[in-house]
Amino acid sequence: MSFFDTDVLTNWISVNPDWALFIVFGIAFIESLAVIGILMPGWLLLVGVGVLIGTGNIDFYLASIFCFAGAVLGEYISFMVGVHYQEQVHHWRIFKRHPDWLEKTEHFFLRYGVASIALGRFVGPVRAFVPLIAGMSAMPAMRFQITNWLSAIVWAPAYLIPGVILGTSVQIDSNMRWVLLANIIGIVISGWLAASYLKNIWLIRHQDNKNTEYDHSHLVIKMLLATLVCLAAITYLLIGSHQQQFFQLVTLLWQTINQ
Repeated sequence: MSFFDTDVLTNWISVNPDWALFIVFGIAFIESLAVIGILMPGWLLLVGVGVLIGTGNIDFYLASIFCFAGAVLGEYISFMVGVHYQEQVHHWRIFKRHPDWLEKTEHFFLRYGVASIALGRFVGPVRAFVPLIAGMSAMPAMRFQITNWLSAIVWAPAYLIPGVILGTSVQIDSNMRWVLLANIIGIVISGWLAASYLKNIWLIRHQDNKNTEYDHSHLVIKMLLATLVCLAAITYLLIGSHQQQFFQLVTLLWQTINQ
């Protein structure tokens, strides 16, 4: 359940383009706030606004800039809340009801350190709490801000692109469109799984204690299968029967981004 009616908001943006960029800023800002960010559905930016860019209602670069600014400001405020309240955060009513939210984020932060600020933007369950934990841990503000800015530069356009692709694809025949989108989704998912399995294999091989809960051989097989699926989908798009439509989609996407 969400307090935000996404259909109403995206429809309103499409008929009020002058306000669109400020809405994009607001969405990114709210998504990046500790606790409150949970209430903003992430796919609203991912699909809703991205589709409006893909259909020519919003400029991609301007949307990315406003998205970047909202995310940077929201995470900095969350960081400062952590700096100010420190351990008192653990006694907030919401965290007494859901102590696992902070526990999982603290574990994530301890595991990845300063990189968790960048990684956290792409990990839904911890995204709204990483800046808060960073502030509670007394991380230097300058170090946080550098990571905050650099990661937002990547996150903002990357978060919008899937929706832009979906919006742009409406210009292609519907039967072919879904074949292309299915392959693109397959590439993203299988590529992510292959990278995840490869990371776990590397961790197993480089840890001092070789006794691990992971079955190394199974991880290798999973990694190879995910890689094969990814390569098969890429090959199909490049030389398969929908090759022409795929390059048409790429051309349309490039034109949409640079309109």
